[in-house]
Amino acid sequence: MSPVKLAPLVTKPTAFFAAAPTSVRFYITALTLLVLLIVRIPGVWNKNGLGNPKSGKGNFTAPIGLVLLLMGFLLLTAPLWASPEHIVDGFNYVTTLQLPLIVDGVTMMIGGAALVFARRLLTLRTRAMGNQ
Repeated sequence: MSPVKLAPLVTKPTAFFAAAPTSVRFYITALTLLVLLIVRIPGVWNKNGLGNPKSGKGNFTAPIGLVLLLMGFLLLTAPLWASPEHIVDGFNYVTTLQLPLIVDGVTMMIGGAALVFARRLLTLRTRAMGNQ
């Protein structure tokens, strides 16, 4: 490549990162692959029992509930962190989705809390039914 073609890349380092969503997608993908590679290291994999076929089926209620709580929180706070990128000609496009974001965020948080505390609620219900 000639120096004339490389000059814009050297003089404008931000031009390489002009497409922000593509860069963010790349970094998230690279980070995810790195984490998965670290988890797959035999020492880490075996120490956590991930390669053990004898382990029984786990209970995924609490982890799914925590994910729902987190995603509900992200939806409720989306107007705060997504607004600057969604203003076009002075109009904030996030405000057009404010009601669905609030409804879905609250629903996800209620469902997540119910799943996180489901086992405890079932235990209390079983004890209450046994005392009758």
